[in-house]
Amino acid sequence: NLTLPLNGPDTVPGCSGTPFSYKNYCVKRPENYLWFVPDARKNNLTLARCEGDCDVDNDCEGNLKCFLRDDSTARDPVPGCCGLGVAGADYCYDPNDNQG
Repeated sequence: NLTLPLNGPDTVPGCSGTPFSYKNYCVKRPENYLWFVPDARKNNLTLARCEGDCDVDNDCEGNLKCFLRDDSTARDPVPGCCGLGVAGADYCYDPNDNQG
């Protein structure tokens, strides 16, 4: 389980309803759910599929690519991932999920 800090109008994975802002929720991360990893680049961590915030493909593991959203408020869908993620954050994805 992971602690999910909320600081805005987000959703809690696996739960319904509107969560309270500025509260922490313990959750089990669903597979392929967008997940923001604070300070990943600062700590030299590579990001897995559906994790962010990336800036370039090298921020992502293996053959994953960095899906760049349009602007600082965008919550564009990330191929192969679900959830809203953090507004303006960019996420790693498998480019094979974007085919078909």
